[in-house]
Amino acid sequence: MSATEVQQHQNASEGESAGKQQHVAPQKPAVAQPKRNSPRYQPLPTIMKKISDTPDLGWKLEVAQKHVKNVVATKDYEAGELVSVERPFLCVPMAKYAGLFCHKCLHRLKWDKASTKDAGTGLNPCLPRYCDGCKEKGRVDQELDAKLAALRIKLPDIAKEHSLDPTMLHIVTLLDLQRAGVVKREEIFIDSKDSDVQKKTFQCSVEDFDHLTNVWDRKPESWRKMVGPAVRALHKELTALASSGAIPGYTKASSLVRMQADAAQISMHVQTISAPDLQSGDTAVGMFPGLSQFQHACAPNAFFLARGNELFVRAIIPIRKGEEILVSYVNIAETRANRQVLLESERHIACHCARCEHPKEQSVDRLIEGVVCLDCRADVLLPLDIGPQNDAATELYKQRLQEDRKYHVKMLTKKLRHAKGEEAKKKIEEDIKELEGDVTVPEGVIFWRCCSCESVEPSHTVNTDGPGDIINKANRLLQGAGLLSLKQKNYSESGENMLETLAGTLDGRLPPYHIKVMESLPPLINFNMKKGDAIKVLNYAIQLWDTERQLVEDRPTMQQLQCLEAIIDAAEHKASNASSDVIKKQFAKRVKQAEEQLKETKRILLGKA
Repeated sequence: MSATEVQQHQNASEGESAGKQQHVAPQKPAVAQPKRNSPRYQPLPTIMKKISDTPDLGWKLEVAQKHVKNVVATKDYEAGELVSVERPFLCVPMAKYAGLFCHKCLHRLKWDKASTKDAGTGLNPCLPRYCDGCKEKGRVDQELDAKLAALRIKLPDIAKEHSLDPTMLHIVTLLDLQRAGVVKREEIFIDSKDSDVQKKTFQCSVEDFDHLTNVWDRKPESWRKMVGPAVRALHKELTALASSGAIPGYTKASSLVRMQADAAQISMHVQTISAPDLQSGDTAVGMFPGLSQFQHACAPNAFFLARGNELFVRAIIPIRKGEEILVSYVNIAETRANRQVLLESERHIACHCARCEHPKEQSVDRLIEGVVCLDCRADVLLPLDIGPQNDAATELYKQRLQEDRKYHVKMLTKKLRHAKGEEAKKKIEEDIKELEGDVTVPEGVIFWRCCSCESVEPSHTVNTDGPGDIINKANRLLQGAGLLSLKQKNYSESGENMLETLAGTLDGRLPPYHIKVMESLPPLINFNMKKGDAIKVLNYAIQLWDTERQLVEDRPTMQQLQCLEAIIDAAEHKASNASSDVIKKQFAKRVKQAEEQLKETKRILLGKA
């Protein structure tokens, strides 16, 4: 066989599955999707009341058979327009920040400089700490805290025994205490002069949380085996506490099934939050069950983001009256397979949105995982599934090889007529005899087919330039750079070279939108920021911003926002250090362009310039 022919099957197994990663489907306008095999949410009482009390809210719930079908716009929305604001009904500091921030208002506690360094370590994260302001305003029930202290002291030990974050058990405990009316919902009031914000703001309750579908049985068995014993231990402690009568009003703990449901639902409805002043970064987690009323789509028309202790939903592209308002719960620049795995594992959604249902060969998704076709150079090759299509590709490939062999036999025959010497003639005759043999392809070989010209190539070839070989090279480069960064606690020059090779699309074999190319860019940007190489930061940030923007059809993302900030910083640095006025003007122009784009991106995602 020639160098382009298939490698033996035993050498072709590596990366076969890697070659089948996913891509981004061409984004059609967000439309309704059936949520087969997905949790069916009941309308939440708070949401229904909000809709009833606010006729001009801008959206409504479509309900079928007592379950939420979708959220529908009752007016036209422009990109950046506010859809809703949700406040958490329960929030706690993250375990590592529990000693640094008030458990009521989330503002930083006052520590002297000598103590601050160790304030968040070695402390029980389930024991609340409060700022002077909350104490003075009477927001702290010290008597209740004293009665709960014994239980809260045990929570980290239970969590540690089962390799869990104590925050989960802390939240399950607070949910049960809220359910009994012992712990009150945090009433969070934030002054806002914006009437639109006031009108669209709501806060759910534990009653809403209890309306959510129990997904305990949908969790992986390994997760249930790890979490189950911890929840049983907590249930035992809460049952004993209720029986003791130590806390007025808490006479019966919720059932074990209810607490299991609570534990299973936490990850689906929790968001990281911070104090309202936004000065401390994300230091806590809050429960936002209202977000679950919005259906998922991989080409969404809306975007949600927690800022301070509020969760905002905004339109990111125009939404017309009567259309569904759809958000994405995963990174929309991920491969189709990865998106579906994440949705199933994290939110128990079997995604059937327009983007995922669109044939991959005609979608943007093909560009996230495909390998550039060497025959037409106009599109990408995608792997075929074992079956009729792969069998047909095998036959087509054999025919192509047979035609190539016939051509080479014809050329060799001409050469034989003019050959001089018996030895030379014998060699040519042997070559002709070898080429006249039957063309065979080992069983089990995966073929890739071009989405445009329909040319086919085996996944692996003897000279390792098959599409599967290219994916393997990309994986090795990413993994190698990652291992070097772990060993050296940073990317070394050799690690940077690996990533640069990948960012360069492996000499054109990968499209610039490929997931492996995209994954190489953020570490390159960060590494060159530390090195102070503004030109490389600028180039890689522009590459990442531009490719993602095109990939998601101009839907703004937080990564695009971060890229624009990096572009501005790098361009300003080069402008200030430029050796000539011409270069200064060039970089100043780049800064102005990026600033204008950043302003618009912030307006759409954050609601501000």
